Amino acid sequence: MTTPELIELILKIVGAIVTTIGTLAAIAYAIFQWFGTRWLDKQFTQKIEAYKHELNQQLETHKSKLNKDLEDYKYQINALFNRVTRAFF
Repeated sequence: MTTPELIELILKIVGAIVTTIGTLAAIAYAIFQWFGTRWLDKQFTQKIEAYKHELNQQLETHKSKLNKDLEDYKYQINALFNRVTRAFF
């Protein structure tokens, strides 16, 4: 085997190796990106749902406090009105 034939054979082997590694890397990248995207979407959805639940709990807490305060004010106003009407009538 002459030197040019040997160089050509080495270049063919190196080219085949590079092509194989490149193809495998592209396939691995596509698989990781597909699974990664699905995983990230799932995590994001779970965190959004947990955040919505937390906000709804806070909203219900504030609503109940507001309703309690409103009932207290109604009671105070009615009590004041009753005292005033008793004083004049």
